[in-house]
Amino acid sequence: MNTQIENPREVKVEMPARIRMMQDAKINSISLAQMIDPLTQSEICRIEERLTEMQKALSLATRFIEEFESYKKVVKDLAAEVGILHKTTIFRGTTRRNPVLVVSAVASAFGIYPKQIMSRARPQHIAIARMVAMYIIRVKLGSTLQQTGEFFKKDHGTVLHAYNTIKKLMSEECPKESILGMGRKAFASKVKAIAEQFKDAAL
Repeated sequence: MNTQIENPREVKVEMPARIRMMQDAKINSISLAQMIDPLTQSEICRIEERLTEMQKALSLATRFIEEFESYKKVVKDLAAEVGILHKTTIFRGTTRRNPVLVVSAVASAFGIYPKQIMSRARPQHIAIARMVAMYIIRVKLGSTLQQTGEFFKKDHGTVLHAYNTIKKLMSEECPKESILGMGRKAFASKVKAIAEQFKDAAL
């Protein structure tokens, strides 16, 4: 029996079909995505769609967080406007004796914000409004110089100076003809009108 052995150099090795596809793709500049079988391609499409959905969800979540932070700031500002006393235990008592009401009334009358009165800002219109608030709290709420100073985070000497200044500006003997762009009498009437809202507060 004759066994013919082929020359090893002439033996052809059959390459797997997928390797041939990759070689052909390289030669013909075909993208890898075009070689992937339809099932795998479908899976990739589904993954890409899911990633797109997740990106949209993340974008919405980020926007929600940003809006929530802005709302939180607004709430904090409102709390600062109407809840100044929440930060202190001074002036416990009835609502009518609440000095924050005086601050709010003065701020409204002078066209500024309560937080400006409670701040350390020194422009004349704010400083005078602050002194008016101190004056009314001292006179109408019956608060001591020390209590009033603690509320405004000032020493009692500052409160005494504010009291004397407003009292002098309201006096007919005041040499100033104009206070914050209004006549002395108009200024005095404004302060009295604000104080009138708290006429029974000290009772």
